[in-house]
Amino acid sequence: MEKFILKLREKPENERKKILVISLIISMVIIGGIWIYSVTHSFTQKDEKVTIEEKKGNKKPFQLLGFRFKDTYENILANVNKAKIMTDDNIENISNDKVIDLIPVNKE
Repeated sequence: MEKFILKLREKPENERKKILVISLIISMVIIGGIWIYSVTHSFTQKDEKVTIEEKKGNKKPFQLLGFRFKDTYENILANVNKAKIMTDDNIENISNDKVIDLIPVNKE
């Protein structure tokens, strides 16, 4: 390994950069391949009869992420539907309820 590093240091800078780029591409292809294999392998498993509660108990990272996105999406839809229902009178009542009286602070 030391001989390889010494030979690499003797080469011109543009050739060292090419070697760096090629090694980065190869390593990223390997990592990406492993990632794609693991993701496709986990999605091809047959768990058709598993309930949502059981899925949440599995603690798989991508499943938890999926549940988070689903819950967030449902919350956004619920809030949008609430906003559509509000009338002008409701908005005035809500805004008056949430008014906070602030005490002015004197800087001395």
